[in-house]
Amino acid sequence: MLNVRLYIFLLLLLVIGACTNGDRTLNVMSFNIRYDNPEDGINSWSNRKTLVQDFLMTEAPDVIGFQEVLLHQLEDIRAFMPEYVSVAAGRTDGINKGEMTPILFNRNKYELLASSHFWLSDNPDEPGSKSWGTMLPRIVTWIKLKDLSSGYIFYVFNTHLSHVSEYARNQSASLLLEKIKVLAGKAPVVLLGDFNAQPDERMYKTITGHWNNYIPMWDARYESLNGPVNFPGTFNGFGSVKHQVIIDHIFVNSLFSTINFETYPMNKDSVFISDHYPIKAELLFSLKSRSKLSEPKELTPSLPEPVYESDKQVFFDRMFVPVKVRGNSAKIFYTTDSSIPDTSSLFYIAPIELTKTTILQAYAYSDTKYPSGMVSKTFVKKLDRKYKVQSVTPKPSGKYALDNYSLLTDAEMGRSNLDDKSWLGIQGGDVDIVFDFERRSRIKDLHISVLNDAVSWVLAPSFIEVSISDDGINYKPFDKQILDPSTDVNKKEQLIVSLKGNAVGQFVKITLGNSGLLPDNHYASGNPSWLFVDEIVIN
Repeated sequence: MLNVRLYIFLLLLLVIGACTNGDRTLNVMSFNIRYDNPEDGINSWSNRKTLVQDFLMTEAPDVIGFQEVLLHQLEDIRAFMPEYVSVAAGRTDGINKGEMTPILFNRNKYELLASSHFWLSDNPDEPGSKSWGTMLPRIVTWIKLKDLSSGYIFYVFNTHLSHVSEYARNQSASLLLEKIKVLAGKAPVVLLGDFNAQPDERMYKTITGHWNNYIPMWDARYESLNGPVNFPGTFNGFGSVKHQVIIDHIFVNSLFSTINFETYPMNKDSVFISDHYPIKAELLFSLKSRSKLSEPKELTPSLPEPVYESDKQVFFDRMFVPVKVRGNSAKIFYTTDSSIPDTSSLFYIAPIELTKTTILQAYAYSDTKYPSGMVSKTFVKKLDRKYKVQSVTPKPSGKYALDNYSLLTDAEMGRSNLDDKSWLGIQGGDVDIVFDFERRSRIKDLHISVLNDAVSWVLAPSFIEVSISDDGINYKPFDKQILDPSTDVNKKEQLIVSLKGNAVGQFVKITLGNSGLLPDNHYASGNPSWLFVDEIVIN
């Protein structure tokens, strides 16, 4: 009997010894390759794909999750990674339409046991579904793999979260945790992707929190067994981002340890590998779950941001602005003096009455959920005065060359579709817009709507200067504002610039300073920027 026990003990030692760290490691990568956008100039996909190919062949990760992949880009990747199996679906229709978040794995190392997709929405099984204020459908691709060497079974989830809504990102995080619990149970899990959230955002804290009935997740970036590493930003905007932006992450549950983590800031001959840098984690299957982070808490969602239920931003006498929170009965607090609202601010009961130009700022609060983000919107009062556009110099350019300048005074703000004839667009050079009141009139304030959308080559003016004249020839200064246009291609903002003074005249000239050539850190550097303007209110 003793000999039998000794034999079993020795056999166990052999099995454990055979299962080395090499058998238990997993190299996993996340890489937003940037969708094929012809307007990316030197950084277009046709110029970058060889760099991407060389990089992937050199690194050869075991598993890789891509984001922003179009079908023909996936076909390119499959062509230069023939030893990999891919699982993918278009986010628009669940087949091939729209961007994908494919997962590829080495067919010589792993066996695919299961795979599927779901959408980050209130209807996750409905292809193309959207919720929570997202502009686009957001998809998750997941796979269940078996390591052919060690026999370990694990799951990989890959996604790309909303770029516009912090609330949507946090809702997505909660849904991801729920889906991981249902699909993977207590198995080892890797969650990777472009989360459009830095580590200080609520979404990140939701993923990495310790919640009742959920296995905790860790950020592999900060768990390296090889010690602390200096982590560069992952979003570079083809060089347009000067500060560190870490929005691409690899999360693991308690059945993985991180041996090493690396970010690859790559460009060659002024061509960037993508507007994101790839990240890779070398993981080690843990033989037992890690200890608890802390005492678990109930998973607490955040409130959606309030919505101003009024499309109008320009009014003549007075207006009432309804404010609501989607699907919730949370309390809304707001301010009308540009200050940041809190629970001591005005409490929303009924539509807010406005009788003057106002910057409304509001947020939602509840005792049982995290407060929402703050939303700000400017509402401009317009006096019932008659004036007309006398001239725009130089004239609008290209498809924005509209001869009818009434859109500058129609009390309607420009919309998100830049091609819907709600904007005047001028490329290159300063712009003078002259208004004629037809008789001497007192001018006290002006409000001018302009756009900053660097990805579309549109930069806000570098300055706005207003001057007044009696004869349309000799002008006297009224007011001037210096602006700081953003070249961040991930940011789009409509600005309402206000100028004030006290003068009398018949003609008002507004000079908008063009921001010049797109800078060196922009993907279309050297090209003249556009200036977009729509509504101008003169009181």
